[in-house]
Amino acid sequence: MKVAAPLWSDTPTAKSRLLRLWLPALLLAALGLSGYLLAGAAFDALGVFQQYNVLFDADPNTRLICFATGWGGEGRSLAHPNLCNLVNPPIRVLALALQTAGLAGPGVERQLALVVAPFFATASVVLLYATLLLLGCRTAFAFTLALLYEVSFSQLIFGSIPDHFILGGFSLGLTMWLLIYSIDKRRLDLIPWALTGALVASITITNFLLFLLALAAACAAVLQRSQALLKGLLVTALALTTLLAVKLPLDAWYGDKTDFDQAQVLAERYLRDAPLQRLPSFLPIAVASFAAPDSNRIPQRLNDEKARYDFQLTLEEGRYSSPLAIAAATAVAALLLAGLCCGYRCARQGGRREWALLVVVLGTFAFNAVLHAGWGSEYFLYSQHWLLAGCLLLAFIDRSAPAHSPLPLLACATTAGLVLTANLFAMASLLRHFQTTMS
Repeated sequence: MKVAAPLWSDTPTAKSRLLRLWLPALLLAALGLSGYLLAGAAFDALGVFQQYNVLFDADPNTRLICFATGWGGEGRSLAHPNLCNLVNPPIRVLALALQTAGLAGPGVERQLALVVAPFFATASVVLLYATLLLLGCRTAFAFTLALLYEVSFSQLIFGSIPDHFILGGFSLGLTMWLLIYSIDKRRLDLIPWALTGALVASITITNFLLFLLALAAACAAVLQRSQALLKGLLVTALALTTLLAVKLPLDAWYGDKTDFDQAQVLAERYLRDAPLQRLPSFLPIAVASFAAPDSNRIPQRLNDEKARYDFQLTLEEGRYSSPLAIAAATAVAALLLAGLCCGYRCARQGGRREWALLVVVLGTFAFNAVLHAGWGSEYFLYSQHWLLAGCLLLAFIDRSAPAHSPLPLLACATTAGLVLTANLFAMASLLRHFQTTMS
């Protein structure tokens, strides 16, 4: 019987297969990084990064300072324990190296800080592509679905502006990859899980609950009940210990203390009334994370006389006014519904991996819907916390289709084309909002 050569083999067959698998990843990386950098440069030139809230209540002004200098609002808070601690030290080291080599002058830290979001947005796309291949999706479908993710409205926005959301999305993507890898290998490696958990909690503490959901699913699928409980507790303890091992010395070195009173005031400020009435609006925003509706202008929440823009943009109660945007949103909604149906079918016919993935994906949506119905400024701001899970839901479409069926690829490619075109028009409309104000 002929045995297939492993991917790392030196045989021509293995080399050509490896090339076919990873050339699409390189293309995705090149397109994504260049696109996110260009969008970020356009926003920066218009002064959007100089104040709060302008882009869907994001805080690029404080995050940019956090990334570039190591100080900045909420960068070491209870909500984001190690945001500044993880991002700024590498920037400082790289800036020093560039300046020592004579390749950069003063202010290079800010320029490097502007690259953080595009870099992690691109890394998230490649990570999703790798996860889809690990799931067993066909290469063409994996590439097309990763492209849909890459050009989604959430990726275009948060992949281009300096804020923590794209880092949170990357950390959750790493968790999803680790979940699938662990079930496939039938083992749960302590150190990778603990380090991933520390990363998730360091960026956004509430996402640690999603990490624990994935950890529980992996433990249940891989280990016996007694072992699962012990291993889960050990990973959790080690992850939190790692978080504190980074946080405590770096907080002391930067001289930046956490103000718990301020954290309490901030939490109370964002509590929302009537969360059950708000909950139904999550579904259209989940679609809007892929295909942008109209962006509405509302009065700036912070009244700063020195601010350039006296408005902020929101997707709350957004509408789709153009036929192209309506078609893109309809295609996304149809794909998500098909993914849900196919996911249930795969879970019933498949094994522990399909059940674990479906539970974590649906749990991710449910958690974000409920949490941000009662707390937060607007749903879209947190879209990075469920966007990749949405793409993994769509992966079930290919997994449940017959081996040579072209329908999943055609549906995904059509949707990706509609979303890309509609979102490019949406981005141009955003820029006009700012250009009109400046003129």
